[in-house]
Amino acid sequence: MLSKTRSPQDLNPKLWTLPSPVVLILVVASLSACRDRDSAPHHPDPAVTNATLFPTLISQQPNVPSSPSTENLNELTAKPALDTSEQDLREAFDLNAQGRHEDALKEIDSVLAKSPTNINAYNLRGKIHTDMKLWNEARQDFEAILQIDGKNVPSQFNLSELKFMQKQYADARPGFLALESDGDWGDLASYRVFLCDLLGGQEDMARKELDAFDVVGAKPSYFFGNVAWQVVHRRPEDARSWLNQAEQIYEPQRAHLYLSSLEELGYLPLSPP
Repeated sequence: MLSKTRSPQDLNPKLWTLPSPVVLILVVASLSACRDRDSAPHHPDPAVTNATLFPTLISQQPNVPSSPSTENLNELTAKPALDTSEQDLREAFDLNAQGRHEDALKEIDSVLAKSPTNINAYNLRGKIHTDMKLWNEARQDFEAILQIDGKNVPSQFNLSELKFMQKQYADARPGFLALESDGDWGDLASYRVFLCDLLGGQEDMARKELDAFDVVGAKPSYFFGNVAWQVVHRRPEDARSWLNQAEQIYEPQRAHLYLSSLEELGYLPLSPP
């Protein structure tokens, strides 16, 4: 039996003051946060990552301001212009958004020809290959990142996500499970393990994992795990209640990381009441 639904007011008040991101990040490896822009690894917190996922595969746009607040405007305008690689990757990102996948890939290939260890280029190319459902090519891109940075957690996550997206839940599960202890990605990874069990026919295991989320509470997996449980069991009104609570707490960028899989599988959005 599900534990009693808690209202947002009952939870950690810190969840009400999530920071508003100054820059729009659409990939899990930041293009500008690295000292060496071509190769230095960066593992951002998924909590502040605005992802364009397929469903959760994150591919990155260069560090471009998104409605900066006044106090940040001087800082942003004082920064140097993007280097050539960043400009090319931004153009590739825009081309992909327009559906011009092949042109985007050509731009990225030109970047990699000059900078063969550019993690961001491999990451974006992996995203584009995923959009095209070229699973083997996408896998090779994320594996290439791990050859450069063997501890790159986003790429480890994305390799499991590729299997998840192909509904290979049993194969995807171990990769997510291995990331549960990660300080940044652990909660999202635990949620993915739960989804693998829920969607892979391991109902009893998924039930235990959901109960564990309920005991901990005050984390995204608590809310979105209950959303997933209700929609998969075709209880739309209960799912809507959980979803409404989550939307009061988490910004859309963070919520998307958890809801995108259900959207891709057709469980969301919910029909109007």
